[in-house]
Amino acid sequence: MCYNFLMILFRHGFLSKRIILFFCFFLGLSSGLNGGSIAELGKTYDIAEPDAYEEVLRAAKNVKIEKYKKVFQERIKKFTVVEEFNIPYARETRTRYYEPRYELPFDVKDAKGRVIYPKGFTFNPLQYMNLYGSFIFFDARNALHLHWLKKEGYAGRGDVMLIATAGNIRDAEKFLKVQVYRATKSMLERFDVKRIPCIIRQNGKYLEITEVGIKDVERVVYK
Repeated sequence: MCYNFLMILFRHGFLSKRIILFFCFFLGLSSGLNGGSIAELGKTYDIAEPDAYEEVLRAAKNVKIEKYKKVFQERIKKFTVVEEFNIPYARETRTRYYEPRYELPFDVKDAKGRVIYPKGFTFNPLQYMNLYGSFIFFDARNALHLHWLKKEGYAGRGDVMLIATAGNIRDAEKFLKVQVYRATKSMLERFDVKRIPCIIRQNGKYLEITEVGIKDVERVVYK
């Protein structure tokens, strides 16, 4: 009863985990100091319910492993393989500048409920925030892209985020020995990704986007 009450207080934010542990320890210690009086409050009886372990084993025999294995594999593929985008490769190296714009999907209000910025208000987020480091979009299926990232040293830098627009990100991680992120439609739109591989960093209120041409990629890989 007391334990349930403590857990209710914990769930509602009145107690921390540390305090809960302290109470559990204190109650357990005090029970031991009572000379075993709790054990003498009533009679004990053998458990008539079936063994839980045996029940689990019995249920496991009825599970269609291959069915769930296929479902599990499909779910893994959904989060590790990028295949819905078809971003063309850059033919030539060029740098362009893009000013991102964002439209508020809701009203922004102050503490008194007054609207500060109305729904539909558009602004450049780079005027209010700074992007740390660089973002590199690439094709995880392309061996040239992978070797280019490694030889240029991008895979070993903490200020670079690698984002795959196609391919299996787990395979790319094994090769590059670094975390690789999965591109999303909104990410590609907000970074204005048109060609890959591309290196994106903040330059004032603009995004500086450098698309690396195939010849420059090959020059790094084969030098």
